[in-house]
Amino acid sequence: MEKVTKIIQNQELGQVFLNEEMKYHTTMRTGGKVAVLFIPDSMESLITVVRYLILVNIDYKIMGRGSNVIFGDEFHDIFVIKLSKCLEDLTESNESIVVGSGFSTMKLAKMLSKKGISGFEFAGGIPGAIGGAIFMNAGAHTSDFSQLVESVTTITNDGAIKVYNNQECKFGYRSSIFQENKEVIISVTFIKKTEDPASIYKRMLGNLAYRKDMQPLTEPSCGSTFVNPQGHHAGQLIEECGLKGYVVGGAQVSTKHANFVINSGDATTCDIIKLIELIKYKVKKETGIQLETEIEFIGIKV
Repeated sequence: MEKVTKIIQNQELGQVFLNEEMKYHTTMRTGGKVAVLFIPDSMESLITVVRYLILVNIDYKIMGRGSNVIFGDEFHDIFVIKLSKCLEDLTESNESIVVGSGFSTMKLAKMLSKKGISGFEFAGGIPGAIGGAIFMNAGAHTSDFSQLVESVTTITNDGAIKVYNNQECKFGYRSSIFQENKEVIISVTFIKKTEDPASIYKRMLGNLAYRKDMQPLTEPSCGSTFVNPQGHHAGQLIEECGLKGYVVGGAQVSTKHANFVINSGDATTCDIIKLIELIKYKVKKETGIQLETEIEFIGIKV
């Protein structure tokens, strides 16, 4: 990896951090060090580095704003590429909007709602970047991103640029083809639909107010911890098992919404994992329902 970092620094392709603590780059505020953290300064820099990593057979991990990922507490000998502060471009035409994968989801929802572009109202309180939102097909209030996407552009595993139409993305509930093929999402083209700006923005603010009332948005977390099982709400199941407010070390089941595991101040990733496993065990034992997480874990198995 030393050769790669020297190339990046010599060609001024972006910022490089060695032995970087990932707790400073994730919304859960836990995690050990990684060998290299790279923040590209442009799409061209990202493509150049990814192609070189593929050429020399170095594994890499792409992350956005760290809102849905947890790193283990130990050292990770991996090359991480972080897309925040990068790929934040936005181009608008009469029929579509092209957004870089590093663009803030909440910022995009608010910006488009104010302009009278409809469909994004549900995303006003969803943290993270657009790339991650597409990767997970993030959603809320009975809507998700699959309903808005026209196409997604990626860097494939052999370094080529590929465009997927909506159907090819294989969107499902909190899932997409990109979870399977591990390609790097670099931009997303959204369908543009217009409506009265005041009405759209009012709906977006209403959704955001609901989330603020019902969810611990000011606490360090990864957002919703578990996927809602078909016909059930994960938070309700957890609460019915008496786990609301339950604590393991510095990790806690939120007292505001039981489907949120939060870092109460000094949690380790180990604390978070132990609490998640306890929740899964108790819910399975008492209800027969197996909960599945919607968080991406790096260097740990859950």
